[in-house]
Amino acid sequence: MKDFKGKVAIITGAANGFGREYVKEAAKRGMKILAVDIEGDEVQLVGPMAQELGAEEIVCLQADVSLLEDTQKVVSTAMEKWGQIDLLINNAGTGKGGMIASLPLRDWEWMMYANVFSHIYMMKQVIPIMMKQGTHCNILNVCSIAGLITSNAMPGYYSTKHAAVSLSRATQNELNEIGADIQISIFCPGFVQTDLHHAERHRPARFSDPTDPYYTSAEFEAFEKASEYVVTTGLPIDGFGEKCFEEIENDQFYIVTHPQYDPLIRKQIYDSVNNVNPDLRNVGKQPKEYEKGDRDLTGRVAIITGAAFGFGKEFVKEAAKRKMKIVAVDIMEEELAKIEDVAKEFGAEEIMIIPADVSLYEETEKVVNAVMDKWGQIDLLMNNAGTCTPGPGFVIPLQDWEWIFRTNYLSHVYFMRQVIPIMRKQGTHCNIMNTCSVAGLITSTGMAAYYTTKNAAVALSECIEYEMQETGSDIHLGVFCPGFVRTSFDHADEYRPARYAHGDDPYYKSEIFEKGKAAAKFVIGTGYPIEGFGARVFDAIEKDEFYVVTHREYDEHIIKQVEQTIARTNPEVVSISDAIKDVTNLPGGPLRGYLK
Repeated sequence: MKDFKGKVAIITGAANGFGREYVKEAAKRGMKILAVDIEGDEVQLVGPMAQELGAEEIVCLQADVSLLEDTQKVVSTAMEKWGQIDLLINNAGTGKGGMIASLPLRDWEWMMYANVFSHIYMMKQVIPIMMKQGTHCNILNVCSIAGLITSNAMPGYYSTKHAAVSLSRATQNELNEIGADIQISIFCPGFVQTDLHHAERHRPARFSDPTDPYYTSAEFEAFEKASEYVVTTGLPIDGFGEKCFEEIENDQFYIVTHPQYDPLIRKQIYDSVNNVNPDLRNVGKQPKEYEKGDRDLTGRVAIITGAAFGFGKEFVKEAAKRKMKIVAVDIMEEELAKIEDVAKEFGAEEIMIIPADVSLYEETEKVVNAVMDKWGQIDLLMNNAGTCTPGPGFVIPLQDWEWIFRTNYLSHVYFMRQVIPIMRKQGTHCNIMNTCSVAGLITSTGMAAYYTTKNAAVALSECIEYEMQETGSDIHLGVFCPGFVRTSFDHADEYRPARYAHGDDPYYKSEIFEKGKAAAKFVIGTGYPIEGFGARVFDAIEKDEFYVVTHREYDEHIIKQVEQTIARTNPEVVSISDAIKDVTNLPGGPLRGYLK
C-alpha cells in the first residue's frame, strides 16, 4: 500500500507499545483508525494523540481479541462506520514464562488465544472483506523473533509465536495462489522497550485464578523479573512503528529488525536438516551421549497415542519387539481393541488399551493415572495422535481450528506437563518423541491449520529439550518429521469428536472441502510405504536423536524458507507436492469461487 490517506486501519493492542506507535504512524498518514485494546481506559487516551498527529478519524474500542465475539464487534464497528478495511494490524499478544510442568494450563490457553487465535479470528473475517473490495490491502501480524528461534525460558510464548509465523506464511501462500491483492507482513523484533512485561495486568478474567499457588511461587517471580529485565533493557521503541509502515508500503513480508539473531535462525533450521541435536545455545553444551548398551528398553513403560493406525500402530510393533510394557491410546475404540493382538504377535507380554480423546486434558489425566496405578512408572512418551482438515485457514470452520490445535499441539502440552515430573522423580533415562511432520519445518498451501500447529509442536519440543538440558534432566526429546507416508491420515475426518461434528456448516458440503479430501487421499496414497518408519524412530530414541527428518527431498524447501527469512525476501508460493495442484485445481477454481 503506497497511499494511506483516507484508508481504514484496524490496530489491535493499540493502547501501549508497538500498537501505540502504529496508531501514531497511521495518524501521520491521514488514515481512519479503529484503535482496539483490552484496556478500555488506556485505549481512549490514544484518540486525542492520533487527532493531533493528523488522523482523519479515530474510534477507540475496548475489546478482548482472544474472544471471537469481541473480534466480530471490532470488524462490524469498522464496517458500519466506514464500510471498508484496508489495513489490519494484529498486534495484541501476551507472554508468560514458566516450565512445562508448572506453568498453569490457563496460561497456555491464554497465549494460544491471544497470540494465534486472535489472528485467525481477525483474518478469517477481514480477508473476505478485502477481497470483495478489490483494492490492494495489507495485513501486519506482530510475531516476535520468538517466532523464528526457540529458547528454554518461555515454551508457551515461543511455540505460539512460531504458530503465528507459520499461519502468516501459509495464508500469504494461499492468497498468492488465488491471485488475491492482499499482502501480509510479519514483524519479528527482538527485545524492545514495550509493555510486554506488564502482561499480567492485561489478563482476562477467564484466565485468572489468584488463588493458584504458582502465581506466588519463586519460579513465577523469577520469570516476571526476567521478562521485565529483557524488555526494559531492550532497544528504545522509537522508530519501530515507522519501520513497519515503510515495509508495509513496500509490501515486505519479513520485517526482522534485529540481524544479530540471523545466525540462530539459520543454525536452528540447518540443525534439523542435518539431524544435529539442538544444544543450549547460551552455554554451548551438547547433550551427553550414551553407549549402545545403555538403552535397553526391556520392561520399560511406553505410552503411545494415536496407536490404532498408521505410525502409532508401527510404534506399538517396535515397542512389542523390545518387550516393553505398552499403553496404547486412541480415540477409535473399535480399532484400538485390535491392537492388543498385534502387540502380542510382535512379542509384547503386557499391554494396556485405553480409549481416549487426547485433545481433552481430563482424558490425558485418565491415561496417566491408569498407567501409574498399574505400573508406577513411565519411560517413553510418544505423542503421535494428530489430525487435519483440508482447506485454507481463512476458509475452514473455526471449530476445526480448535480441534486441530488441541490435538496437534495442546495434547503434547497436556501429556508432557504430567509425565515429565514423573520421569524426573524416577531419575532414570527417559524419552519423549513427538510426531510433528515435515509440516513442522516448512509451510505450504492448502492446510494452514495443519502447518500452523505442527510448527508450534516442533518449537514446543525444542523449548522443552532446552529446559531438560538446562535443568540437568535425563529426559531426552525428539521430533519425528516425515513427509508423505501411506498412513490412514487421509481418514482424519472419521476421528472427529462429536463436539466438533459437521453440523449444518456449508463448508463440509463445499467443493473445496471435497477437493481437499481428494488431495489428502492422493498424497497419502502415493507416499512412501510405512514399513520401516517405526524402526527408524525407535533407533532415534535409542540414540537420543532429536530431529528425525526422514524425507531428504524436502531439505531444499526447508533451507529455502530460512534463507528467504535471512535475506528478507518475500516467500514464494510453495507446494511440497506439485501433483496436488492437478488433483485440487485450486488456482482460479473452487477457492476463488467460494470467496466471491
